Amino acid sequence: MAIDPEIPNGYLNLGNSYAMLNNLKDAANSYKKQIANQPESVLALTNLGRLYQVMSDELLGKKYLKKAIKVDP
Repeated sequence: MAIDPEIPNGYLNLGNSYAMLNNLKDAANSYKKQIANQPESVLALTNLGRLYQVMSDELLGKKYLKKAIKVDP
């Protein structure tokens, strides 16, 4: 799926949609693409961290949550 570059949070919104549909792998991939485009996206970092926690990957979840806190303490 192509995201219009004029929509700054396109991958974030797509990730949220995938997460709501319980498609966690695609949600994680979308959040990662958002972070690649906007490395300081606190919402994408937080959502990805929480998603990994839901997927029982506490270490990876904490990694992204710590990044979010560094961006916006």
